[in-house]
Amino acid sequence: NLTSINMEGCTALTWISGGAFMNCSKLSNFDFSKLLELKGIGESAFRGCALAGDIVFASSIQQIGESAFYGNDAITSIDFSKSTQLTVVSSGTFSSCRNLKKVDFSNCASLNTLNIGAFDNCPALEEVVIDNGFYTSIDGVLFVVDKASLLFYPAGKKELAYAIPSTVKTLGDKSTWLFHVPSRWAKNSLMTGLLVKAERVMGVINSFPAGVMTTCTSAPCFISPRIM
Repeated sequence: NLTSINMEGCTALTWISGGAFMNCSKLSNFDFSKLLELKGIGESAFRGCALAGDIVFASSIQQIGESAFYGNDAITSIDFSKSTQLTVVSSGTFSSCRNLKKVDFSNCASLNTLNIGAFDNCPALEEVVIDNGFYTSIDGVLFVVDKASLLFYPAGKKELAYAIPSTVKTLGDKSTWLFHVPSRWAKNSLMTGLLVKAERVMGVINSFPAGVMTTCTSAPCFISPRIM
């Protein structure tokens, strides 16, 4: 029945261990911004909780463990903009946070390990914000810093068309939301099945995610509901 934890007096807390509050299904209030010495959050530490609204981290946080916030449906945004020491965000960290709309990594100059699986099953996610020596984002879409690889296209973006930058040579596995997967048609009424000419894309991009070309219905085009 735990619903709230007051952490204001925990000025020396440096680590929240894996599974610490796992499946505390009513825990909705936990203020990470007060934890000025917190360096890490372990695997599944808040998995299955009910954390809500905007989650803000202080500057000291360095790493977030696998599935740390899995299934916290009421979280709407994650703010790491003060977290200049953050280096690692693990797989599944925010998975199934179904109302998460924005993750802000601005000023995270040390973030060199951003596992794209951190955002699995986040259907409302519209933007990831970052620009450091390892990653960059344009209109919420995530790239490696030189923009040669498109790593992640958020599933919640509402645009009917998307122009892949001319710098892109590789589409990462988590960019596949750009491409037609039949099961998605029933889930998103915005999908209209735009056609992309092969000469427009294939001469530039030399690596597609596994399974993308199985969506082709006839050469020289493939179905893409989100690219123009």
